[in-house]
Amino acid sequence: MPPARRGAVERGWAAVDDVYPTFCALAGVDPTDARAAAAGLPPVTGHNLWPLISGANATSPRTEVYLGDTDTGAQTGNTVLQGLINASSGMKVLVGEMWWSSWPPPQSPDRNTTPAAQNVSLMCAPACLFDVINDPDERKDLAMEQPEVLAALLARRAEVEKTLFNPNRGVKNVSVFCAAATQYGGFIGPFLP
Repeated sequence: MPPARRGAVERGWAAVDDVYPTFCALAGVDPTDARAAAAGLPPVTGHNLWPLISGANATSPRTEVYLGDTDTGAQTGNTVLQGLINASSGMKVLVGEMWWSSWPPPQSPDRNTTPAAQNVSLMCAPACLFDVINDPDERKDLAMEQPEVLAALLARRAEVEKTLFNPNRGVKNVSVFCAAATQYGGFIGPFLP
């Protein structure tokens, strides 16, 4: 880490799929997977964030964060774009039912967290709209107050959803999940002792 960046706070946007290309860049390795491409798989979608982290660039290359899921209730593993965040505005749209929607304590889940508070869902039908910059806890749904912003984000979501990689993932084995959720009071397991 460059000395000037040590202890600095970076507020640029990032997503989990940015980790791989960032580490590849640090290692001097091309993140392209030729075998995956030959098999018809999509290319790596993440961004190299090292220029942002190192201070060489003041803005993140990430303009949107996609919120996808393959755990779609009765469906068997279809990819669903549950929402997206526009990085320039901080507005986030969600569609459908969001499982385990709650305001957990800072270190959660752990064995002391109340299961009843964790096992909550939020129904975003037709959609919910949040300002994640000014309301990071997502407590105020702005869908009714800002219908034009909601419409724009829903249109963008529909556009992105057409490009999703959506392979047949087969039938889910929910028995393993149910056993773990039963053991840990509604969660697959505690992340902290």
